[in-house]
Amino acid sequence: MGSWRLGAFDRLVWQRLLAATTLGLVGFLLNLAPIPLFSNIQLVLGNIVIVICASRLGLGWVLWCAFLAISGLYLAWGHPVGYLLFGLEALCITLMRRRGWYLLYADLAYWLVLGMPLTAWAVNALVDLPPEYTPFTVLKQGFNGLLYCSAASLLLMLSPRGWLRTLRQQPILVRNFRQKLSHAVFALMILALFISLLAYTGHLMRIQQNLLHERLTETGERIALQYERYFQQHVDVVTVAGEWLPTTASAQRARLSQLHARNPGFITMLVTDNEGDVLAAAPGALFDGTRKLSVASRAYFRQVMATGTPYVSGVLQGRGFGQDPIVAISAPWFDHQGQIGGIIEGSLDVKRLLELNDINPAVHLVVIDDREHVVTASEQTGFAPLSDWRVNIMREGSDEQIGLLSLGVAAAPVADYFQHSVTLDNDWQLYILIPYRPFAQRAERQFLWGLGLLSLALLISVFLAQRLSRYLTWPLELLAKEVAQTGDGHTVMRALPRGAATEILLLRDQLAHQRNAIMQHQDELEGQVAARTQELALANKKLARLALRDGLTGAYNRRHFNQTFDSARQYSLRSHTPLVLALLDIDHFKAINDSHGHLVGDDCLKGLVRVIGEHFSRQNDLLVRYGGEEFLLLLPQLPYASAREQLDALRLKVAATPLTTTEQGLDLLVTISIGAIVASGHFSDEPKDWLNAADKLLYQAKSEGRDSLCIQDCTFELSGI
Repeated sequence: MGSWRLGAFDRLVWQRLLAATTLGLVGFLLNLAPIPLFSNIQLVLGNIVIVICASRLGLGWVLWCAFLAISGLYLAWGHPVGYLLFGLEALCITLMRRRGWYLLYADLAYWLVLGMPLTAWAVNALVDLPPEYTPFTVLKQGFNGLLYCSAASLLLMLSPRGWLRTLRQQPILVRNFRQKLSHAVFALMILALFISLLAYTGHLMRIQQNLLHERLTETGERIALQYERYFQQHVDVVTVAGEWLPTTASAQRARLSQLHARNPGFITMLVTDNEGDVLAAAPGALFDGTRKLSVASRAYFRQVMATGTPYVSGVLQGRGFGQDPIVAISAPWFDHQGQIGGIIEGSLDVKRLLELNDINPAVHLVVIDDREHVVTASEQTGFAPLSDWRVNIMREGSDEQIGLLSLGVAAAPVADYFQHSVTLDNDWQLYILIPYRPFAQRAERQFLWGLGLLSLALLISVFLAQRLSRYLTWPLELLAKEVAQTGDGHTVMRALPRGAATEILLLRDQLAHQRNAIMQHQDELEGQVAARTQELALANKKLARLALRDGLTGAYNRRHFNQTFDSARQYSLRSHTPLVLALLDIDHFKAINDSHGHLVGDDCLKGLVRVIGEHFSRQNDLLVRYGGEEFLLLLPQLPYASAREQLDALRLKVAATPLTTTEQGLDLLVTISIGAIVASGHFSDEPKDWLNAADKLLYQAKSEGRDSLCIQDCTFELSGI
């Protein structure tokens, strides 16, 4: 008998070990890839299994499960601080659960009293994280703990009733309905509201990063083009100067002084012979010709003499005429026999590169040459010209995401800059940098505001859950007391109809009263139904009118034109007055959609309808959206001269009126082409004949260069018809 009990005990131990190990390995796999939010903030979900284990098993098994799950975080973070924070969390919630606490309440108490202060200490003492990130990191860690604990609580509520029942070491909690409902609502609201907060904050951050990415890309392309033009301009100056440089020393000095005065981007300029000896220099005060100065060892001399082509150096430090960082641009000059007589060189001032562009002070620039030496850099970056470009590229930029970098070569927990690089024509790299911290601060503020609002909503929800539970339990308690007071030997269900529970009798009386009231009001309802039927008929007529309108612009559609054209033509016949049919088309509308997007194109169409409606505002004037960007005007009682004058005035008004604005806030102006006919009702009784005639005139207007009016008088002599 004793051996059987020992065998059962051993099986129970192995089953608990298997359960704790399985849960721990699941948590290990989940924690290997924490979900990144932004900056150094990550969402840890693998700890859900620790909470689940703490709800069923004892302290030893929970700590084993926690060790396995937290090991995944250790591999992901490369730091053992998780063992301290989450191991202590597992210990506290297991002990508090044994004393009858709900897991969610125990975890909330842990993070408020111990977990968040301990996180603040660990971040400052053990983790290399900038101090400004500490408060939000601490708050986020408590938020994360509540999130995975509420998820675990809901999973336990939804789990099968007998799940791990045979392995249970924690006591079964006996709670009343009000407590259970409050706990369930609290867990559900935390999970739902916090997930909503994460989704909303993530969406805002993606929008902000996309805007930053567009800004960096546009700025990089613009500045790269400026730099390439700037370098090419000075290369052209030196190249052309070499082709037309005089051969005498005095003339060379004069020409060099003129070149230097016209090109202030060069700090100095010089001319050498084919041996590398300096013949002339500018400014002239630097070299009077009495001393011998040679640049034969410099690459900008050797390369030109070897290839006979212009040369642009990387960034280097001046030697003969100053110590400034420069870019040497050199080209050959030729003697009377067409032989290379030497070189002409200009030392380009790299500090002037930052003066070429007018950018937002929040945007910083760094230019590095092909040897990864800094050519020039914004002062805020801390890089000096000629220094090595030593940074940690945390993420390369692409079309889908923005790049990140940190200063220094070691791996950093957070980025210092958003970055976008552009390769210049000379294989240099232009880096456009935007500081990362302001973006992180905005994201933190958005998150904290959202967290505050959701916390308020959470408190209100818990309060309402308490009120709801009281509302549900109080009548039941009262009913139970009434039933218990019957004392007549009958069952409870039999005693209730005999009047022991007065609430049910009252409910029955109320139902009878409501039925009588329904009978009395039946006639009134029938009358209301008739009235509603009439209102419905009127609403259907209104819908029928709306069906004749274009949904985007509000102009009439082709269906309405087909229905009303013959009436207009018949009126023209009866009144012996002309009828105008005009087709209008926005010029180059596809280019507007391609350049600015379809939303701007839609606004353009709406603006055109507004302008046309203001211009032709008579009651019988008809404006129809005939298709795409093409509109139709049907104008009764308008003679040829007036039609021509008013249509041309419309064309000019459209050309002068901004119809909408682009995404950059610029006014969008368009032109229209118009083809119109003026005819009597005898012209044709088929709308297609009128449309074909106007369409040919519209085609003619476009063929004549667009932004024009082609109108034809097709009026018949009424007396001869």
